[in-house]
Amino acid sequence: MSLPDSNTIQKRYIISGKVQGVGYRMFARKEALKLSMRGQVKNLTSGEVELIAIGSLDDHRKLNSKLQQGPILSRVDEVQVIDEPLSNFSTFDIVH
Repeated sequence: MSLPDSNTIQKRYIISGKVQGVGYRMFARKEALKLSMRGQVKNLTSGEVELIAIGSLDDHRKLNSKLQQGPILSRVDEVQVIDEPLSNFSTFDIVH
């Protein structure tokens, strides 16, 4: 595996609102894959969705914009963004 370039960063997103049971994880994964990002997305017991993504700053800006919108049946109240050290994700997965 090659080393990530210096423009590669990791962020954790915590999305709150009506984001479970509406296809939000599938939507988020699809949007991240369009940007060739790596990471994972999962439901939290709090009713929020957590997404960890690795990509360029520009990709994170684009992803954040999509996460704010969400799929048609969702209602996004807030997207918290937390900078994190890089992890070793090779794909983008939905965690069940």
